[in-house]
Amino acid sequence: MISPQEALEYIRKATPATAAEHKSPGEAHLQTLAEDVAAPHHHPFFDQSAMDGYAARFEDLVSGQALRIAAHLPAGSTTLPTIQPGEAARIFTGSAIPPGADTVIMQEHCSTENDLLVVERLPEKPGTHIRRCGEQIARGEVALPKGKVLNSSAIGFLASIGVQRVSVWKRPTAAIITTGSEFIRPGEELMPGKIFESNGIMLQTALQEQGIASERHICEDDPEKLTALINQLAEKTDLLLLTGGVSVGDHDHTPSALSSAGFNILFHKVNQKPGKPLLFATRKDCMAFGLPGNPRSVLMCYHVYVKAMLGQWTGQQEISWFSGRLRLTDELINRSGKTVFVTGKRTDQGVEPLRGQNSHMLQSFARADTIIVHPPEAPQLSAGSTVTVIPL
Repeated sequence: MISPQEALEYIRKATPATAAEHKSPGEAHLQTLAEDVAAPHHHPFFDQSAMDGYAARFEDLVSGQALRIAAHLPAGSTTLPTIQPGEAARIFTGSAIPPGADTVIMQEHCSTENDLLVVERLPEKPGTHIRRCGEQIARGEVALPKGKVLNSSAIGFLASIGVQRVSVWKRPTAAIITTGSEFIRPGEELMPGKIFESNGIMLQTALQEQGIASERHICEDDPEKLTALINQLAEKTDLLLLTGGVSVGDHDHTPSALSSAGFNILFHKVNQKPGKPLLFATRKDCMAFGLPGNPRSVLMCYHVYVKAMLGQWTGQQEISWFSGRLRLTDELINRSGKTVFVTGKRTDQGVEPLRGQNSHMLQSFARADTIIVHPPEAPQLSAGSTVTVIPL
C-alpha cells in the first residue's frame, strides 16, 4: 500500500501536458492564462473627469471671477471645444477633459445663474478631480500575468482596457459515475434500504468551482453495465470520477470494470484515512479515479488528489498539497499508522479540528475551510503543534 505522497507522484506523472486555446475573456471564465496579457491601450484612454461638475482653467478660478459656461459635455462626447480664458464646461464623470481646461470643480462647490458659473469653494491645485490618461496602466504594460485565473474581476478589467482575445489553458471534460443499487433519484419515494444520492451532485458542483463542466450518471451494481458505461464515457471525456465499488465487497465492481474497459490501474489503496480504497487508472487520453463510497471519503479524496491534479492540468500549479502551516488549537491523536486527513477551521489562534470526522459525515466538511494533515510518524500532536494544512 502506497503513501499519499507516492499517490500524488503517480498522478503528477500521468497528468497530460496542458494545451492552450484562444478565447474572448468572457468565454474563458475560471481558466488560467497561458501567457501574459499586454494592455492594448492606455487606461484611462484619455484625461477624464472623476466627478460631475465643471472643467475650467485653474488660473481663472484663483481670480474669483464668474466664468461663462461655454459647453455641455456628457460622457461619450467626442467633439471637445477648447476652453478659453474666462470659460468653463459642464462636465460629467467619465467625460473627456476639453483642451484648455486643467481642473474639475465638483458641482456641489459651485452655483450657476443663467450661463455663468460661480465657484464657491476652490480646488486645492491644478489637476484636481482629473483621471490622467494611462494612470492605471500604459499601453504595452502587462495587464495580467501568465498563470492568473480569470475570475469575474479579471475579466471585467480586461474588458475595460479593450482586450479581445486571451490565451488560456484548456480545461478537461469530465464525467461522474455513482455506483450502487441503493440510490433513489430526485422525486422518488424514500423506501427502507434506499438512500439519497449525494456524491454525484457534490462532485459535479466541486468541478464547477474549478470551471469544469461534467455529466453525471448512476449505475447499479452490475459489472457488465458498469463496464459498458465506462467505455462509453471514456471515448468522449478526459476524466472519469467513479464513486463506490472500490473496496472488497461482493458488489464492488469498479476495479474489474475499469480493467475490462481497458484501463491500466496505477494504484489501488493508499495508506490514509479516510479514503484508503482510492484507485487511479489511465487509458489512452482518459484518466479515472475510483473514489470510495462514503461521502466524506469522496470529498476528501477529491480535495487532496483530484483538485491537485486539476490545478496542474489547467496550468495553475504543479501537483502539491503542502501549501501551508498553522498551529493546532487542540490536541490530535493518530494511532492508525496512516496519514489522517482532518477537517478544520482557521481561527485567530491557528486551526481548530472540527467534531464529526467519520467517513460518512459531511456536516463538519460543510463548516470547514481547511484540511489538517496528520502524519503517521506523529501519533500525538499537542495543542500549539505546527501542522501542514490544505486550504479548501
